[in-house]
Amino acid sequence: MDDRKHGDTDLGDCVHSKKMLAATGYVDANRIGIIGGSYGGYMVLAAMAFRPDEFAVGVDIFGVSNWVRTLQSIPPYWESFRKALYQELGDPATDEAYLRGISPLFHAGRIRKPLMVLQGANDPRVLKVESDEIVEAARANGAPVEYLVFDDEGHGFRKKENQQARLFRRPDVPRPAAQGDRRAARTARGGGARSRAWRTGHPGRGGRTGRQRPIESRT
Repeated sequence: MDDRKHGDTDLGDCVHSKKMLAATGYVDANRIGIIGGSYGGYMVLAAMAFRPDEFAVGVDIFGVSNWVRTLQSIPPYWESFRKALYQELGDPATDEAYLRGISPLFHAGRIRKPLMVLQGANDPRVLKVESDEIVEAARANGAPVEYLVFDDEGHGFRKKENQQARLFRRPDVPRPAAQGDRRAARTARGGGARSRAWRTGHPGRGGRTGRQRPIESRT
C-alpha cells in the first residue's frame, strides 16, 4: 500500500492524526510532538525535515536518516528480505536520487524544532552513523538537539536502566530511582497537562512497516 510513498503518504497520516486530536478541543495543538522508533524514528526525522512546522518536538529512537546507506548495509540475516525492501523502498543502485529525496539527512537544513535522538551503539540494523550524522546536521542548522547513545544496547533498549533513562531524560528532572516514581517526575516537571504524540512502530519484517498509533505523554 505504501510502496515508494515513504515520508509522504505515511507522514501525511501522522499530520492528519495531529489535526484530529486538535479538533477534539482537549489537546493543545501547539504542544503536540512526534515520537517513534526504527522506521518510526525515520518518520520523526521526516516530520522534522519535510513538515518542519507541524510538530512542536521530535523524539527519534534509532531512526533511519539515510535510506541509501541503510539499504546498502542490510545485515546478512536480512538477506532474504533484501528484494522485498528494494521493491518497497527502492534499490540504491538504481533509485539513489529517489532515496536521497526521502532521506531526512539530505534535507536537515529545514530542521528547526527541538529534537531528541536516542541510539544503541551496537545497533546492526540502523547503524549509529545514521544518528550521528543527522544530529550533526541538525545542530549545524541551529536546531536544539539532545543526543543519547547507549553503549550497551543494539536495536532496541533491553536494560531497565536504559529504558528509564529514555523515559525520564530531561535536564531539569532527576531520573527516578524506581520505575514507579513517574508521578513524582511529572510533578517535578511542573504539572500534568496532557499532550499527545505518535509512535509509528518498528519496521515490519519482510519489508512491511508499522502502523501509526497515538500515545499520550505528559509535559
